[in-house]
Parts: sequence; structure tokens; C-alpha cells
Amino acid sequence: MIHNGLAGGAKHVTPEVILEALHGLGFDAEYHVTHSEKDLATALEHPGDLVVVAGGDGTVRAVACTILNRPDKAPALALIPLGTSNNIARSMGLTGYSPLDIARSLSTPRRIPFDVGLARGPWGERLFLESFGIGMLADLLDRYDPDAPKSVLRGVAAITGATLLRHAVPCQIEGLSETPLNADCLILEVVNTPTISNGVRLAPEASPSSGVLQLVIVEGIGAGSVAADLVALAAGQLERRKNVISQPVTHLRIVWDGTPVHLDAEIWPSEDTAPRFGESAVEIEVRPGALEIWVPTSDSAVK
Repeated sequence: MIHNGLAGGAKHVTPEVILEALHGLGFDAEYHVTHSEKDLATALEHPGDLVVVAGGDGTVRAVACTILNRPDKAPALALIPLGTSNNIARSMGLTGYSPLDIARSLSTPRRIPFDVGLARGPWGERLFLESFGIGMLADLLDRYDPDAPKSVLRGVAAITGATLLRHAVPCQIEGLSETPLNADCLILEVVNTPTISNGVRLAPEASPSSGVLQLVIVEGIGAGSVAADLVALAAGQLERRKNVISQPVTHLRIVWDGTPVHLDAEIWPSEDTAPRFGESAVEIEVRPGALEIWVPTSDSAVK
């Protein structure tokens, strides 16, 4: 079991309580304290058959990437959502259960396949569980710096800068048809879960068990577009906008101006590892059912 004690809901349940529930079901469970990716790699060197992840989306992604980069078959995952947004757990229908309900359900779980996205670009290969994106949301994350301590003031400044200074990014998208699509994108996201980032409902039709990703493009169509798009986004009605393209995809090649992109809540590449500007190309593909997630059955936990 991996437990993030700094997650938003961690104060409501201790790892010892979860361990006690797992031991009561007959699991030979171990708890590992981790403070860095190196600690996580050591803790998951022999992951067993099931890894229970108690934390938010960032913890889930770190664990998933660690086990998927192993040469042998990835163990199953069980998610106990303790974060702020919990987009990954939400996509699996887990946010209505208490941590103990989930732990107690693991003797008779439903086993659900979970797709993973792979981005291959000039800076190497990286996996994503929620989304890959270019444009306003990537710019917002870059300005906010999710690795720094959380701050309301920095958040307001980031949103203001990303909104007022945002320009549409010219992108060429290959893989949708025989002819590449050229679009000026305020937002381009390749989405695996219905909500991303801080609970932004970008692609309600997306499902991480569908075997496909969802491409969402918000085209820049004029000076008044950004404000109207943000209002629709905040209301969870972005798909109703006429300048929005949304369709399922399994493989894409995207050429853009090299401005920052994001993989889940991580800016790629980081500022100190690679130059960001100049035309770049990235290939995106889905890895269907790369993970197996254990979730409660209707009769194995009380919702």
C-alpha cells in the first residue's frame, strides 16, 4: 500500500486503519512510506499482486508510471481517493465510497481495464492517465507551477495571465482522416478521463475503459471567443460551443510551435531539461487496458 499523507483527504483516514481492514480480509499487506520517486521505485520493486494507492491523481499517476515501466506484468491497482480532484477515481465511480468501504470490498472486487495514453516526442516518451494538452490549460499549469506550494494568489495570477495573454496555437493534426487538420487551437487536449486538472469537465463522453482517447479542440475564432469558451467550460457545457471539435482517436501526430505542453498535471519538458520553443512534433497513442483497477461491486461495499 502506498499512502500520500499530504493529500487533501488524508486526515480523514490513517494508513494503519486501511492496513487493518486489508489484514482482516486475509491480505498480506505492506505499507511503504515514500517521499520521492526514488522511494516509490524502491517500494514497488516487488509490488506483489495488488497495489493499493491512497492519495490523489498525482500519487496514482506516479504509481502507475512506476509499475508500467517495469519489465514484467503490472500488478492490479485499487484506488482510495484522498486528493482534491480525484479525476481518475471519479472516472471509475469511486468518489461515492468511503476509504474503508473500498478497502473492505477488495476481497470480491470488479476488475476493470484502464487505458493509458503514451506521448512520444522530441524529449522522449511519457505516459498519461488523464490528458495530454497544448494551449491554454498547458499555459495555465506552466504559469502556476503545480510542484510549488499551493497558493490562491498564484492561482489567480496564473488564470489571469493565461486568459489575457493567450494566443491560439497553430497545430497540424494527422490521423483524423487522410488530410491533416490545420487549426488555431486555444485548447487542444487528448483526454482519457471525463474530468481533468482541477475537476474541469472537458470531455463528458471520455471513458478510460473504452480503448480510445477523446480529442478535444477549441478553435480561436475571434476576440470574444476566449471569455465565452471559459464560461462554457466553467458551466460544464464546452461541447455545445460551435468552435469545439470532439472525436474519439487511437493514434495522432501533432505538429505545433513548441510551446509548453502538459501530461496530466506535469509540464513537459521541464524548463531545466530541454528547450521549449521551435516547431515540434509529438505522437499520441492509446494503450488499451494497460492497467487493471479493482473497484467495489454493488454488494461488496455500502455506497
